[in-house]
Amino acid sequence: MSPVAQQILQWAIWGVVMILFFAVIARARRKNLSSQNGNRLTLPVYFFGVGIVVFLLFSGMAAIAIAVPTSGASSGTKMGLIGLSLLSAIIVLANLVVKHVYDDTKIVYTTIVGKRKILQWSEISEITYNPAAGWFVIRDSRNRKFRFPKELKGIAAFAGKSVVMVDKRSIDEKALGELRKLQSGKAT
Repeated sequence: MSPVAQQILQWAIWGVVMILFFAVIARARRKNLSSQNGNRLTLPVYFFGVGIVVFLLFSGMAAIAIAVPTSGASSGTKMGLIGLSLLSAIIVLANLVVKHVYDDTKIVYTTIVGKRKILQWSEISEITYNPAAGWFVIRDSRNRKFRFPKELKGIAAFAGKSVVMVDKRSIDEKALGELRKLQSGKAT
């Protein structure tokens, strides 16, 4: 096989793998949106899987760059690979630690370091939506910020609860539209 044909085959395989990868994520996201999660918000399982794969990929690349003296990798490249592997480790950690629970009076919000914060529905002063980040920002009367990504498993039920429990004047127009879309099961 000629080098050009090998390169075309390599890119074709890469394209098929990426299409399958994103199709699986889209399917999982639609499934997570419609799932009931018992008044809990958790990161989807695919975040964990992607985090593990990316961690292994970048850690392996960093190990090779460090261990093989003829690799030609600069110090900046090595540090960059280590940094990317640490960022993916944070995704894995978040999947294990971040779990939010809510009921009719409060939301128990768990941070990535495991710290639990309690937010009373009655204390919510503002809900906004950041489309670039894909998350809702909820502020309380003490001006604390709580961020809830749209990808959380159980977000549809949480969106419905938010629309019912929070004064509509405290929910910005864009956030209210997104909450209603999620509540009705429409992935955006």
